[in-house]
Amino acid sequence: MNNDSTSFKALRSVAYQLVTLVTLLISFQYFTNSPLSPYITNIEKIYTPFVLLFIAVYVINKIIKTKRLDTIDIITISMSFGIPLYSAFMAKLFWGQPIIHGITTQKFWLIGLGCLLIYYFLVNGYITLIQLHRMMLGIAWVSLFLYLAAEVLFDAAKYRDSTFVYCNPAKGGCGFKFNTFFLAYAMLFYYIKAIREQKHIWLLATALFFAYFLFFFQKRGIIIITGLTFLLVLGFNTKPKQFIQYISVFMLSFILMLGSVFVISQTKFYNLVGQYGNFVDIIMGEETGEGSADSRLRELATMAGFSSQHNLSWIFGNGKWSDNWESNPALVERFYPSDLGLLGSLFVYGVVGFILVHIQFIFVLRWIQKNETTPYPTVYAHLKYFLLYFYLRSIFSGAIFFASGPAITLFFLMLLYHVKKSNPYVSPA
Repeated sequence: MNNDSTSFKALRSVAYQLVTLVTLLISFQYFTNSPLSPYITNIEKIYTPFVLLFIAVYVINKIIKTKRLDTIDIITISMSFGIPLYSAFMAKLFWGQPIIHGITTQKFWLIGLGCLLIYYFLVNGYITLIQLHRMMLGIAWVSLFLYLAAEVLFDAAKYRDSTFVYCNPAKGGCGFKFNTFFLAYAMLFYYIKAIREQKHIWLLATALFFAYFLFFFQKRGIIIITGLTFLLVLGFNTKPKQFIQYISVFMLSFILMLGSVFVISQTKFYNLVGQYGNFVDIIMGEETGEGSADSRLRELATMAGFSSQHNLSWIFGNGKWSDNWESNPALVERFYPSDLGLLGSLFVYGVVGFILVHIQFIFVLRWIQKNETTPYPTVYAHLKYFLLYFYLRSIFSGAIFFASGPAITLFFLMLLYHVKKSNPYVSPA
């Protein structure tokens, strides 16, 4: 009898972890930029109603049992429904886009509600924070292996018309643009673990993930923000002498890494270095001759032209325009607000929407001030730094406003809130 009971518990645990895995992959749009994208779109059509049904049952059950909703419940539901409705209304008010188009084009806010299911599992002990953390690290390592295999075995140029490939001569031709959220999660965790626990072997793991971002993914904004985050972690977790020592080692390692690239391929080296020269030119408002860089300058001019048609749109936002709306002005101009980072998010949501989205971070600041000691300090520190890292990425990509960004932001809010509320004991990572 005991064996049957143990087997059932083990099976149930596996089932909860499997549901958690699927929820993570869909909520964070893991397959969006992949060959599986068409199939996942069909799955999302089933997944979204399921999530909405769960939210309805979750809210009703909680109100009946406790007569109230937790702070994180209110934040999640308000953001996931309120922001799309607000944006859809502004698109209708200023541009005449039907409300339904404004809502459906922001389904990523609704899909992100699936993270509340994971939070429910955590609160009820169906999974632990460490199980979730290790699952995400596992996804990162599997992803790194698959991504590198794709880079070696396949010619991205053959798939140049697909959604998972970019082509840019300044970056050496075509490359894959797979989802890198889990890679960034692992990279920052191993870095924090190495610095806080003085276990420098983990810097090798950090270097592997960082190398993928530097040599394959090649997003300048992400590299810059990663470097800034590394410096912040180092500054807050080391003494001045250690800080200088680490910086010296990192600079030497980086020079050796670039030197190796130069030896292997001088063309690759000059393409890599040239990208950051182009980045400076963009900041100065100068054309670079690089397609992706110059398109940002063109989109800035386009954005200014759209905004000038409605003087109040900078305050209230222009709303999110749907590709399925035939009168979408952005279709003709090839204008993508997310390309312009925080400026693009201000264009879509306005100052009012920008402030509304940032209210959630006020709660985060309150929560983290009250949790200075935990039984798993490295994991907890990682949650805080990763949320900061992800927010800083918004400067260049508007990360917290677009695509899987809202779901990722709310997910980390939930984890920090879970630590604040329960602070359960788990084995250290």
